[in-house]
Amino acid sequence: MNFGPIVMLVDRVMIPFLEFSYNNLIPNYGFAIILLTLIIKLLFYPLMNKQYASMKE
Repeated sequence: MNFGPIVMLVDRVMIPFLEFSYNNLIPNYGFAIILLTLIIKLLFYPLMNKQYASMKE
């Protein structure tokens, strides 16, 4: 299995965001992970909302 794109996403996007939020915003990795989770949920909300609407039909 090739995990290249997944590892690249984690390495280049998520880890720097966690380090930035840990060093500058919240000095706690638990809260930094929760913040990252909320941001990802907000980014994918339009797609999830459209999916829920199509399943409702």
